[in-house]
Amino acid sequence: MVVVEDSRNQTGKHKNINAYLESVGVRVLRSKMIVGDYTLPADQRICIDTKKDMVEVSQNIFQDHARFRRECELAKDCGIHLVVLIEDNTVANWDELLKWTNPQPNRSALTPNGERCFKVMKAMEYSYGVEFQFCKKKDTGKRILQILTEGKDGNTETET
Repeated sequence: MVVVEDSRNQTGKHKNINAYLESVGVRVLRSKMIVGDYTLPADQRICIDTKKDMVEVSQNIFQDHARFRRECELAKDCGIHLVVLIEDNTVANWDELLKWTNPQPNRSALTPNGERCFKVMKAMEYSYGVEFQFCKKKDTGKRILQILTEGKDGNTETET
């Protein structure tokens, strides 16, 4: 099996993912992707965009909202189901997200917390068809393979 990794990802940035894929005999081919970080070369209807944690997600959806929205719109326009896979050891599901507190310094009253992130993420799911999923960093490679091989009807939340 071959999985495509976006060539714009820094080499070595996802050592945990690449090590897992190699350990189960999956070859990783680096190539520029339309959206996301990982897909299958023969069927790119599902693409996975990995995020290192909820802080990165909150930055994408609040500070860099226009760019992130354009990526979601592009995926939708291209018929790609974009899955944002969030590697966060403290948030494993939507219920935990609601309780999440942003650990970044409070620069303003608008610093996003879990409830604000939840609302925007659910609105983006509804508007653009993007799907947010959660996993622990140690499970990211396994979840990527599950999502790509099971399709969007597969398991949508990591068990805790």
